[in-house]
Amino acid sequence: MVKWWFPARCFGLHHKNRALAEWKRQQTGEALADWKRRHDPDRPQSG
Repeated sequence: MVKWWFPARCFGLHHKNRALAEWKRQQTGEALADWKRRHDPDRPQSG
């Protein structure tokens, strides 16, 4: 199998995810900030 990489963002091409965009529009500012805090890969995990 041949895998290849194409720098689409360098050419202005972006993946569109309508469901995610709609979800983000429906969230309050605090709910979205909380989600980002919970999913931050650089944040140390508690527990």
